Amino acid sequence: MISLHAALVLIGGIGLLLLGMRLMTDGLRLAAGRALEGILANWTRTPLRGIGTGALITAVVQSSSAVTVATLGFVNARMLSLERAITVTYGSNLGTTMTGWLVALTHALAVSLGPEIRVNCISPGWIDTRAWQGGAESVEPLSENDHLQHPAGRVGQPGDIASLVAYLISPEASFITGQNFVADGGMVRKMIYEE
Repeated sequence: MISLHAALVLIGGIGLLLLGMRLMTDGLRLAAGRALEGILANWTRTPLRGIGTGALITAVVQSSSAVTVATLGFVNARMLSLERAITVTYGSNLGTTMTGWLVALTHALAVSLGPEIRVNCISPGWIDTRAWQGGAESVEPLSENDHLQHPAGRVGQPGDIASLVAYLISPEASFITGQNFVADGGMVRKMIYEE
C-alpha cells in the first residue's frame, strides 16, 4: 500500500514537472517570438525533414530527453504543431542510436577495408576545449569537483584525444582495428556524477 508520504511526493513531483513545463512554455513564447517559429516551421515542413531535424539535433546534443522536452515546450507555446512534433520526437529516437551506428560502421569498415586500411573510432567524454575556442576573455578554471568526479582525477584536454589519435595512426598500433576507444577519464564506468 502506498504511504501518505509517497503519495505526497508523487503529487508534488508531478506538480513541479507541470510548473516547469508551464514556465518553459512562457519563456519560449517571450524569448523566441516569430523568428524561432519560422525556423521550426521550415525545419519540419515535411515529415522527413522533421525526422531528420530530430535525429540531427539529438545526435549533436546527445539527449533525446532534452529534445523531446523542448519539442513539447514548442507545442505548448503553439510554435509547433503536434503532427510536426511527433516527427521530431520520432527523429530524436533515431538520433539516440547515432553512437551505436557509428560504432557498427567502424566495425563494418574495419572488416571491409582491412588489412590495407585500419578503422577505429574515438568516443570522447568531457574534453575541456574552452581555451581552444579562440575567445579573448580568460577561461574560468574548472572546479575541484569537476576534476574529482573523473576516476582519472581530471577533466580531459584536447591533447589527450590527439595523443590517442597519434598512437592509433602509428606503426605500433598496426594490429588495432575495428575498435571504439572511450576516452572519458573513466566516467562511463563510474556512472555517479557529483552535483
